[in-house]
Amino acid sequence: MMPYASILEILILNQARYDHGLGQRFREVRKKHKLSQQEFAISVGVSRSAYQSYERAEREVPFFVVRNVADKYGLDISWLAFDDGTQRMLERNQAIAARYDKIFRFIDAQLRKLDRIIDPDKRLALAMQVEAQLYTSDRDASPANLQFDPLLNSLIVSMSEAA
Repeated sequence: MMPYASILEILILNQARYDHGLGQRFREVRKKHKLSQQEFAISVGVSRSAYQSYERAEREVPFFVVRNVADKYGLDISWLAFDDGTQRMLERNQAIAARYDKIFRFIDAQLRKLDRIIDPDKRLALAMQVEAQLYTSDRDASPANLQFDPLLNSLIVSMSEAA
């Protein structure tokens, strides 16, 4: 049974079935999830040989396959169909949000140790300074990189004293 789709999605997917980049995006999704072609094919309801022909752009991709891939892996159907950049932008924004979440948790923990509170604008400015310091030293926002960096700790102390 074909899953429900809007008229616009049907038109988009009808055109996407002929897009040679669709196979590349399938491969990208499969590799991101560390799946073999067999595992990925089963997950979206096709045989391995059929999936291989889609990935190599040797065969037109049926509507239900594109829809199943988008639904199963939580993808924006327009990205999957045309690679308009929305999925990459979303993933990038989520990565940035996760990084800042770690930085804010670190700042808040350090402020609690100092028994200090700073206003939200200064907290954001401090997070941006910490991010800049991590960026210039090419480090991630892991607890180890944050916790034992004297420069980051001195930034927090000086900012909290200025509050």
